[in-house]
Amino acid sequence: MDAQDTKSAQRLSQAYGGAKAVVQHYADSEVAEIVILDAVSASSPQPYVPYEDAAQLGMAVPPDQLVQVGQVACVVYNQGTAAGQKPTAESVVVNYCQRTGSGLTVQLRASGDLQHQPQQMAALVEKAWTALS
Repeated sequence: MDAQDTKSAQRLSQAYGGAKAVVQHYADSEVAEIVILDAVSASSPQPYVPYEDAAQLGMAVPPDQLVQVGQVACVVYNQGTAAGQKPTAESVVVNYCQRTGSGLTVQLRASGDLQHQPQQMAALVEKAWTALS
């Protein structure tokens, strides 16, 4: 993944006008859990998710949702859960979590069980933010 991460970091840097950037893949020994960290020495806009009225749709939660965990914003897709029912952990799929501020943006994407846990993904973003700040 080193060559892929290097090329991805170059693209990320280009997208931010040449700012320093790093992309790093992490995986467990079985490659069941994969985490991709993107960090760039630049601020980014906060993530945007269109408004969807869950009640009007007859759903417990909207399909697309922005979940705020402290300073971290997570873009989440919720698989259909009928109104009045509680969504299962597996029905929540985190697209990515991001923290941005003056001169730094950290994003995290994951696969495996972690992609269903916005709180844990946000905690990992905070760890990376602290290490890079």
